[in-house]
Amino acid sequence: MIFVIEQPSKEFEIYVSNMIIRGQRPMSIIKKEAKKLIDKLPEQATWDDIMYEFYVKKKLAVALKAAEEGRVISHKEAKKRLLSK
Repeated sequence: MIFVIEQPSKEFEIYVSNMIIRGQRPMSIIKKEAKKLIDKLPEQATWDDIMYEFYVKKKLAVALKAAEEGRVISHKEAKKRLLSK
């Protein structure tokens, strides 16, 4: 498996924000981000590698948005919640 994890571009973060707020999906931005991601992968990349990179990119964008909105908890609180189960 190949790992090319990078922080999503500001353009992608804005896209995700707008998508969540308005429910719109400007495909040109999605296609640009997908092409950039694929172009960074080596020639021997598999479909699984590509899908994994898309999955990670989306998860990072959503997590960054949540952090910007203050929807985070401390490490101490996370540990407390996990240990209480």
